[in-house]
Amino acid sequence: MLNKHLFNVLFIGAVLFLSIVYSYHRELFKRPHAIHTWRQCDGAQMALNYYQEDMNFFEPRLSLCVGNDGKMGSEFPIVYYAAACLYKIFGFHEGFIRLISICFFYTGLFFLFKTISLFLDDRFYGVVISLMFFTSPLVIDYAFNFLPDVPAISLTFIAYYYVLGYFKNRTSNSLWIATFFFAFAGLLKVTALI
Repeated sequence: MLNKHLFNVLFIGAVLFLSIVYSYHRELFKRPHAIHTWRQCDGAQMALNYYQEDMNFFEPRLSLCVGNDGKMGSEFPIVYYAAACLYKIFGFHEGFIRLISICFFYTGLFFLFKTISLFLDDRFYGVVISLMFFTSPLVIDYAFNFLPDVPAISLTFIAYYYVLGYFKNRTSNSLWIATFFFAFAGLLKVTALI
């Protein structure tokens, strides 16, 4: 049991260390920038419009959309809606979108660690292989960003853990939980279903 907790602490410590190395603590308060700035601004604007308008979840809006009152179709806007809810409680700051995205990512990364550890029956390789995912430059940038790509793939990591749990234990609850997380991932970014 101690060995299990030791690897959990090691993994969490390594993730926090890498987050500091990647300067996530400095990125939190920055506005949308770098790759896909226009799309990041769309997401930030959806959250701001939820906050400033009527908080109607089913009517995400962008400003300056001519002819349609700003209403537009998008991926499942739960990240932006949750950020708007946090704006209502704590006041407006775009950093909340980044916090929500990184929470999804850290949770997904932890479940990837658990999945690999369970599949290989070796926690050391679980730590190493899942941390390798955290060294990809695209993941490093997108994980702490305004885009739904990394939260969606993080949800698939959670779903895979429950799929593996189904094959190990043959409990239907694991399959239902996996289906929920796969569906949620697909709602955030349809390519995550692939």
